[in-house]
Amino acid sequence: MNIDFLIAGAEKSGTSSLAYYLREHKDIFIPDIKETWYFLDENFHKGDDWYNKFFDGRRSDQRIGEATPFYMYFEKVPKRIHAFSPDTKLIFILRNPIDRAYSKYWHALTGGFEDQDFETALSLEENRLKTSYRFQQLYSYTDAGMYYKQIKIYLDYFNKDQMFFALFEKFKAQTQETLNDIYDFLEIKPIENKR
Repeated sequence: MNIDFLIAGAEKSGTSSLAYYLREHKDIFIPDIKETWYFLDENFHKGDDWYNKFFDGRRSDQRIGEATPFYMYFEKVPKRIHAFSPDTKLIFILRNPIDRAYSKYWHALTGGFEDQDFETALSLEENRLKTSYRFQQLYSYTDAGMYYKQIKIYLDYFNKDQMFFALFEKFKAQTQETLNDIYDFLEIKPIENKR
């Protein structure tokens, strides 16, 4: 099975809202579980059959996709996606890196994963990221905002015309216009989304 599109990131940049809106389109199928994490180390060993089950119930004429924002951050992911489905279209929604870092910090703090003030958390980040893969997920406040190095890896495997870039700030202010651009990218007829 090929996957038509992935919302690959960035984390804390509106990927949940984007997946919600795209799910409203009758010609799009996104699993109820937004983040499968299939192409990440946690689940990749489970195999394609495990992943394909997320798309049970889709119609054959629907574009299928999913949204896992960590796909953008981890270096192994682009190669895995390309091996699985080389024609996949990739949607990246990017947010001001400072705002994104602060949002991720608050997410970690309220989730009980962070017990430092923001300034201290930033000073600890580099050493924390060296500690473990799990810490890379939890504490990549500024590192995950280094969009250039992340996109550069994707360009080793995918053509630019397979990529769509949106800005969180524009998506928030001009939601329908951004959605229409994404519908055009996915080559499906736009709809008027509910708001």
